[in-house]
Amino acid sequence: MKQTFCLLALAFSFACSSADLPARRSERAEVEVRSIDPAPGTQLTEASVLRAEIAYSITDFDPGAEYYLAAQFGTREPGVTFNSLDRIRDSRRLTSARGTVTIAHPIAREWRSGRLTEPIRVWFYLMVMTGKGKSLAVGQTPVTEYRGTAG
Repeated sequence: MKQTFCLLALAFSFACSSADLPARRSERAEVEVRSIDPAPGTQLTEASVLRAEIAYSITDFDPGAEYYLAAQFGTREPGVTFNSLDRIRDSRRLTSARGTVTIAHPIAREWRSGRLTEPIRVWFYLMVMTGKGKSLAVGQTPVTEYRGTAG
């Protein structure tokens, strides 16, 4: 009976492995838009490219982790953001605890998606990979708004 209990306990521990549980990370990030073009409030079109200089600082930086910075767009569903990158690794990889990077993000795919809000709302999220195809936002910029009617 003791052997059966130990085998069941072992099987249960594998079934409830940390890969299935939400990741717990201690990182937090301060993320700031130093400059952005086009200027906030500008009318955007499908051909627009956002160019932003972003400063960031990550507390509890883990040199073995993968960090990324990406533009996220507001949707018509409150509290939901998106971008049209195929995968997070297509965004800007960050390899140090602090720095300033420049991002250029063409908005054509988001524009054609039919999911953008009016006004167009953009944030830059700093994310850490937590597993295969999974990430966690550890910081973001305040919203930047633009005019534009997409989709």
